[in-house]
This record gives sequence, C-alpha cells and structure tokens, in this order.
Amino acid sequence: MLWVSLPFLFQGRTMAESIDVLSQVLGVDGLRGEVFCRTSLGDSMSLSFPSNQAHFHVIERGPCWVSVAGEPNPVLANAGDLVLLLGGAGHSIASTADPDDDHPLWDVVPTHYDAERMTLDMSEGVDRVLMVCGRFRMDTVGAEAVADLLPPVVHLQGQHGALADWLPSMMRLLSAEATSRETGSALARARLVDLILVGAIRRWLSDHEDANAGWLGALRDPMVGPALRQLHAQPEERWTVERLAALVGLSRSPFAARFKTQVGVSPMKYLTTWRMRVAVRMIRQGAAIGEVATAVGYESEAAFRRVFKRETGDPPGHYRLQGRGPETTVA
Repeated sequence: MLWVSLPFLFQGRTMAESIDVLSQVLGVDGLRGEVFCRTSLGDSMSLSFPSNQAHFHVIERGPCWVSVAGEPNPVLANAGDLVLLLGGAGHSIASTADPDDDHPLWDVVPTHYDAERMTLDMSEGVDRVLMVCGRFRMDTVGAEAVADLLPPVVHLQGQHGALADWLPSMMRLLSAEATSRETGSALARARLVDLILVGAIRRWLSDHEDANAGWLGALRDPMVGPALRQLHAQPEERWTVERLAALVGLSRSPFAARFKTQVGVSPMKYLTTWRMRVAVRMIRQGAAIGEVATAVGYESEAAFRRVFKRETGDPPGHYRLQGRGPETTVA
C-alpha cells in the first residue's frame, strides 16, 4: 500500500528531492523498462493487453480509445499523449470508440510481430493508430508504490505543458534505439523507458498538487507529513509515538489519533511495515540477515526474524531463495 511506499513526496520538497525519494522506493535494481513493439491498428480494430502487467503506450498517431477493466469509461488519447497502466489492469486500445473486432495481444504476436523491426502491424494497410508499447518490470516494493500512488490510468496529454518539452525527445531517441543493433542498444532502450516512467510520475504529481483527500492530503498535513519523512528517512531509529509527537509539537494522544485518521494505521504499524518492505528488498539484493536486521532497527537477528515472519508470513530465507522475487511485468 502507498502508506509504506511513497510518503513525503510533497511537504515543500523540491522536485529533485521528490525524485530522490522515488528512486529510493523503486531501488537501484528494482526498475526495468523495455520497449515491446511499435504497434499499428487499422479501421475499427481493438488490441487487448493482459492483466497483472505494467504497461505504457506513447501515442504517435491517433486518436485512440483506451478501455481498462473495472473502469466505466474509455480514455480518449491523441497523438503525443502518454498512457501509463501500472496497476496491472487488463486493457484494450481501439482505433474507434466502438470497434468491430478485438484481438488479444498474444493471439496476434505469432502472425503479426516482426522481431527484427520490433513492430506489430495490425493496420491492414491503413494506420489509424500508431503507438509505441512498452512494459515495466518492478520488484514488489516498487510495483506497489507506484500502483498505489497513481490511478488505474494515468493519461498525460503531450500537446501542451511540460510533457511536450521532454517526451518527444525521449521518443526520438527511443525510436532510434528500437531498430539499432549496436552494442548496448537494449540497455539504452531500457534506460530511456525508465526515464519516461520517472518523468511521467513527476508530471502527474505536479499536475495534482492541489489534491486534498487521501494520501496527498496526508502528505501535506503539517503534523503527519514531517513524521512520515522521519520514519522513511531513518527506519533504523528507535522511534516511539512520543518521539514523533514531540517532533511536530503535539502530545502523544492527539498526534496518534491524527496520524491514524490521515494514514489509516498507527505510526508504529506504519514503521514496522515499511521496515519489512526495506528488509525484503535488501534480502533479495543479497544482504546478510544480520546486516538487514541492523539496517531496519533491530538489535538482534532473532528479534528481526520473529517480526519478519509475523509480518510477511515467511522467514527471511524464503525471500533469499526467491532472489529478485516476483515482478510486475508483461511477459
């Protein structure tokens, strides 16, 4: 859930500081992006993408209609727009509002996908929609962070505003690398996709700074926000409700009540869950259990193991065996 993933992206922080926090959550090795293909659709055609997978689509020619499972209305996207679907919802993209045919992605890949050119041609001679489709692989912490922070569909319009300043240049570079066979081209594509994701999240956060409800409201709260910053910045500290309350100038009971109202859980539950998320990432990256225990605030490895098993349902060694563990992906 978001409350253990991305607090304090606001509270007067600069954009650079916000992205530092985002980088912490996604992790140095926690994010992998890649282009799947450049896709073209013909008249009255729909292409559906599977669920449990994180996608992005950059619309080069439109308009097109993006329909997402569980959402009542399709999103109308035009040329230059960027659409992110990081929550893993199944979705379809159509060249008309009421298409005649829907084609599941993996049904048409064997017959219409050109691996050498990285194209999926469904145009039937008429390119009504042209888009670059990509996917993200994120470790569990990063996937939950961005999926819980953002709505099911993030639609960023590219014809005006800050998106128009950077997305076209990113896409030109991506297009050049998409057909390149030079050494390092796959890595270059992956890093460009990562930049697109981070830039899109920055844009969305900037555009929604006036939100007052839910998490965005909690992050701006003058009492809760600073406490969240401290818990994230120093999970190894011996935090107590009293210490956190003193930091923001409240007594214990009013602070605890305010925190739970804003966040949905108590400060100590928040801290414990965040510590376990940090621990899971460190274990998957190969850190020794004793090192992890110290990094997340436990004086003994035994105490850490007990809490870890209680919170996650598995011993730390379970995540060691998983290596990088589950990812949100499209393949």
